[in-house]
Amino acid sequence: MNFNQKNYDISDLIVRDMKQRDIASVLNIEREVYPFPWSEKILADLFYFGLESEVHHSTVIDGGDKSSIIHGYSFWQMIVDECYILNFAISQKFQRNGLGSFFLEKILEEANQIGAQRATLEVRIGNKPAIGLYEKFGFSVIAMRKDYYVDNGKKEDALIMWLQNL
Repeated sequence: MNFNQKNYDISDLIVRDMKQRDIASVLNIEREVYPFPWSEKILADLFYFGLESEVHHSTVIDGGDKSSIIHGYSFWQMIVDECYILNFAISQKFQRNGLGSFFLEKILEEANQIGAQRATLEVRIGNKPAIGLYEKFGFSVIAMRKDYYVDNGKKEDALIMWLQNL
């Protein structure tokens, strides 16, 4: 796959394993992109679990040599031969520039290199930009989880999306 877009300079960007020092930046992105973000404790627990586990991965996309700014992050895990994306976000400052495509491609490539043959995730039914990104990569909706997201009493369904043949 090659979904890199040319409307943002990605030449210096690096996709790498998350480090402890990245958690504050990840929390800031989590807070800016989600109406009810995961807590710092949840993010830190996922990070530390990733250090102890060969199946759980925490990755960030950063500015590389030009800056140490975290542009996005993901938490994903391997379940046998499947890449399960738990959380994936690009900072609002960098959205709509092709970074989501760049980052998702790198995650799927890494997952494939360690044995993933397929990928899956849940996404809010109202998150049209994310759904469009996943569809561009070949993900398709296979089911819906009714009232999966509950935010201050408001409920929203989740689409379960699946990518076969990584």
